This record gives sequence, structure tokens and C-alpha cells, in this order.
Amino acid sequence: MTKGLKIKSISIFAFVAVLFFALLVFSLSFTGVTASAVEPEQTYNLHSISDFCGYAREYASGNRNPKDVLVLAYTSDSALTDETFISLGTSDRPFAGTIYIPRAGINTFHLSNCPLFDYLSTDAKLLYNGTTSNALVEIMRGQASETPSEGVLTTGAAFANHVVNGTAAASWEVSLLAYSGEGVAATTHQGLIGDIADNASVTISLNNASSLSASGSGAVGMICGTLGAGASLSVSTSGTGTALSVTSTGDSAGGLVGKMLDGATLTLASANNSCVGTVTGADCAGGLVGSAINPTIVFGEDVTSYAITASVTGTNNAGGVFGYYKTQSASETFSMLKYTLSGVSVSSSNYAGGVFGYLDSECASLTFDGKASNSKSFSFTLPAGKGRGGVAGKYRANALSDSFEIQNANITVTATTATGQLSGGLLGCVTDNPAYLTIHDVEISSSGAPTAGLIGTLGSGGSFVDVEDVSVGGHFDAGLIGEMPQGVLRIKGETDFSAFVAHTGGSGCIVKDRGRALIYAAKDGNSNGWQFKRNTSNHIDDIHTWGEVLRTDGSVLAEGDLFTVDGSAHTVTLKAAVTSIGTVTQFALTALNIQLNTTAAAGALCFTSGNANKSATLLSGSLTLTADISLAGTGLTGFTRDDGGNASFTGTLNGGSHTLTLAIGESYGLNGSGAALAAGSRQGNIVRHEYNGLFAEIGGGASVSKLTLSG
Repeated sequence: MTKGLKIKSISIFAFVAVLFFALLVFSLSFTGVTASAVEPEQTYNLHSISDFCGYAREYASGNRNPKDVLVLAYTSDSALTDETFISLGTSDRPFAGTIYIPRAGINTFHLSNCPLFDYLSTDAKLLYNGTTSNALVEIMRGQASETPSEGVLTTGAAFANHVVNGTAAASWEVSLLAYSGEGVAATTHQGLIGDIADNASVTISLNNASSLSASGSGAVGMICGTLGAGASLSVSTSGTGTALSVTSTGDSAGGLVGKMLDGATLTLASANNSCVGTVTGADCAGGLVGSAINPTIVFGEDVTSYAITASVTGTNNAGGVFGYYKTQSASETFSMLKYTLSGVSVSSSNYAGGVFGYLDSECASLTFDGKASNSKSFSFTLPAGKGRGGVAGKYRANALSDSFEIQNANITVTATTATGQLSGGLLGCVTDNPAYLTIHDVEISSSGAPTAGLIGTLGSGGSFVDVEDVSVGGHFDAGLIGEMPQGVLRIKGETDFSAFVAHTGGSGCIVKDRGRALIYAAKDGNSNGWQFKRNTSNHIDDIHTWGEVLRTDGSVLAEGDLFTVDGSAHTVTLKAAVTSIGTVTQFALTALNIQLNTTAAAGALCFTSGNANKSATLLSGSLTLTADISLAGTGLTGFTRDDGGNASFTGTLNGGSHTLTLAIGESYGLNGSGAALAAGSRQGNIVRHEYNGLFAEIGGGASVSKLTLSG
């Protein structure tokens, strides 16, 4: 009885076990999962090249555990690998184990144009044999002497093609050695690391003792091609090699990093000893980083100076530090305190800048601090580019309410003027997005012939530029701005042009080409608020195209009587015109509306609403003088633009038997020493404006009566 029950019990158990196994197989088949055994973590003592290469081949075949411990305890051979070595790690099984490398003796990986790792986890550790300290991974790259074995990569990064994010931060030390083995030395690699995954944290120390340049079709940097979003990379470099090149034939290139994705952090833990002398990108190129989106740059505690001297060339955007730089923080200050730039050459088919090729800002408050107060000065050669600037070739603002402050910069720019290539000591061009810029405590000098001392062109968006305490020396087409289609330029403080040498013929002392733009000084240009120091050997128009600088020193014209300035929205609204004119302020309001209120308001320059303030209405309407008026000290030359840019006057002007005193081209400003101009000085004269007078043109049907003109 008992025996029968026992047998029955066993039979039931066997039936249940068989049923469970059948259900498991059905479940695995149904879900498409294949059950396979995972090898347990093991420690492998590898005594020869064949042992290590055999392990790597087994790993590539799907065997071995990613967390294995490898002890390279060689007793012979001259290196750790040979041409049959397959890079460790696969996309589904990144290597995350530990490799112990001998402290002395055989410790060099001889690689034939293949990386040591294909996929490497940040959990991986490379240690000295028998210790927990980092090993110095020595890599010597040659070229394969025969057809590579199956599975051997023939191109890639020197250390790792791909670094994936594990559970810990990584810290590795790598030395690239000059080739001394048998066969032929490799000539290039695709940087130390191909890419680092999002949110990974890597510390890398590179001793570059080789002559290997970095080159590839993707993003390329001497340290890393692409640094993932939210990832952090800390870099220290050493090396005595000759100037090396970093080249991307299809993407961005950077001296250290090709691309930094959104929110990545780069820590410069040492001075720049990367040996990079040339950076070339098919898209963006930068002496430090090719392209960066919302990056963070951190300097190590011991880094007092980070020198960049590379020659940088990019197809779209090239910069001495960054080819393309996009910032999205609410507030950011980019400080040049730790950077040392001297003799940097930057060129691009599009935008080239001494610091940024293209500075793309969505920052509400962005500051560029050149740190001139710390005796910092920078020099750049900008031989090519549509927009070329000492700070940035191109600048874009997200909104007019945002601000971009440029301060404490001492910059020397070498650039030549070429058709379609606008250049400036600070910015080559501002995009058509309206922007607000405030520029102060800046010294610019040039050799060659850049377009303008500060900005090549403001674009057509109607930007607002505040300028205070600037010095411009050297040869330019214009002291401040080359092209200003519309917008506002306001000048304050000291403008020192004592060493500014204008080109003859087509230059403007302050602005070259002016469209529907308001240009005014908050003071008078002599010694009252705005001090304008001139090079008295220049005999050119202050504004080449038309008009003069409107001067609002408070004694004749006051800024607040003419405009409403919104310091938050960064707009300047011209007040309403007055058709019955009894004061110089009323004359100015009417004249400015005639000259500027020609189309719908755009950007920073706004107008009081109403058809009565439109240029066309005023030019065809009735104007009356109710008192004698003098335009001396104002910068106003008459009612209309003196380039024929307004329609003809067809209305009625009743002088009321009063006298209107003109002051076209009157002398104003100071000499280079800051003293009053000599009597008879030609500074401020009109030289090339074609239509000098109260009106540029008068059309049929117009009536002017009872008016005496003087001056």
C-alpha cells in the first residue's frame, strides 16, 4: 500500500514537471525568445598573444561573460596583441569586465588599424596587474601586412569605437606610442574614442607620443567624436609630438571633441597638450569643439591657461574655439579668462569667427567677457567666410527682448574685404532675427581690411545696438557697423577713432551703408557725455550713405523728448510728428518721421501709430514754422534723407516769415588727444551725399513760402 502510494506520488510529480517544461518551451516559442546559457563570470589567466586573441574571438562569437576578469600574465612575446586580434565588445554585449595589465615588461597593444574595444562599458576597468590603480594603456598602431582575419576591424578609433553608459563612471589612461614594430606604421585613426553614450561619465588621460592624425567621415575629435547628451568627459593631455591634424570628411571636427550633444559637459583638466595643429570639418570645425548644443565647459583647478593655436577650416561654421555653439540657458556668461588664443587662423565658405563660427543663442541674458582687464588680448586671421568676426562669424538671437553683452575684449583681427564677405572686429553678421546687443569696454584693431570695427552687417530684422566706450584702430570700411538696413544704433561714452584709418572713397567713419535705421548719440560727441575722438586725417562722411549722427545732449535735443525707450522690450519708439513747428524738437520729430516712418515698423525701431505720422502723409501735407529754428548741434541736415531715399516733397511749407538755419556737415567731435578740433576742421563734413538741403527733392505742385534759409 505504501509502496503503491509512493509510486503514484512520483508519477504525479513527474507529470507536473513534464507539463511545466512543456509550458516553458511553449512560452519561449510563443514570445520568440531562445533560451541559452550565459557563461558565469570567470577569471582568465592569459599567457600569450594567442591566448588573448583566442579569448577575443570567443567573445565576438557570443561566448564569454562581459564581466570577465582578464589577467594578461605573459611570459614571452613582444606585445599583447597581433593582427588577428578582434576588438573587444559588441553592441549587445559591451565589454564591462576588468583587464589587468602588467606594470612592466610586455604592456603594449599592437593594433592594425583596429580599436582595442568596439563597444566598451564605463564599468570596465583597466588596472595594473595585482593592484587597483589605473594601468597606462599603451597603444601602437600599425597597418595590416596581409588580408585581415574574419571579424577584425580595419578602421576605427584607437581606444574604443563606442563607450556605453554602465552603472559607474569610467577613468582610463591611454598612451599613443610612436610605431616601432615590424611592418608599416598607421597614418591615422578616428580619434581616441568614436562616441560616448548619453549620460555616461568618462575621465580620460591621453599621452600623445605618436604622429597619428585623426580622420573619419563622422564627427571627429582627437579625444572623442561625439559626446552624448547629458554625458560628461574630463580630459587631460600630454605629448611632445608634432602638430597633428583632425579631419572630418562628412561631419564636424574639433580639436578635442567633434560634437557635444545637448547638455554635455567637457572638463579641461590640463593645459592643451594635444598636439593638434589643424582642424578641418566638412560641416563645422572648432579649435576645441566642432559643434556644441547647450554645453558646459569646466576648467580644472590647476589650469590657468588653455592655449589654442590651431588652423581651423569648416565648410559651414568655423571658430577658433567652437564651430557652432548653441546656448539655451536662461543666463550665461562665456568667459575668455582661461583661454589663450594667439595667431589662430579660421576660414569657412560661410561663417568664420575667432571664438565662434556661429553663435546661436536662445539665452535670455548672454554675456561674452573677453577679460581684457586681465591683460588678455586675442588675435585672429579670418581669410574667408560670408560673415567673419573676431568673436563670431554669425550671431542669432531668439528674441529682441533677449540681450547679448560683449565686454572687456581686446581683439586684433586680420581680414580682407571681399565681395559678399562681411567682417567685423566682433561679429561678422547678425541674422534677420532682431537682436539686442550692448557692447562696451572693447578695443579692436586690424590689419588687412575688415568691413567694420564692430559688426559687418546687422541683417534686416531691425536690431538694436548700444555702444559705449570702444576703441577702433586700423583699416576698416566703417568704424562701428558696415551694413545697417534698419534698426537702432545708440552711442554713449567714449568712441576712440584716433587710430582708425578709413578707406578712401567708399567708407563711413561710423556706419557705411544705412537703410531705414536710427543712428543717434545719447550726448553731443564733444565733451558732454559722448566723447568722439577722431583721426583728423580722415576726410569722409560719418555715415557714408545718408544723414549724420543725431546728437541728443540735452541742451538742444533730448533723448526723452524724441523717443520712448523700453529697456525690457529693447525698443525705441519715435514720438508723433508735429506739423506746426515752433521748436527744434518739433522739427526733429517731423524730420525723423519723414526719413524713417516709410514702411511698417519692424524690430527695435517703432513709431507712434496713426497715418498722420507716415512719411508719405507728411511729404504731401502742410507744414508751418511758427518760430525761428536752428539745426546747429543736432546732426539733422533737413526734413528728408540726403540720398534721395524719400519721396519728393509735394505739399505746402509756410515759413511764417521765419528763418531756418541749416548746419549741414558742421564740424564736431574731438581730436585724437581729446582736445577740441582746430578751427576750420573738416571733421563731420558732408563729402559724398548727393542731395544736400532742406528737402532732397521737391515735386510738382509743392509750395514753399515766407521762409528764409540760413547757415
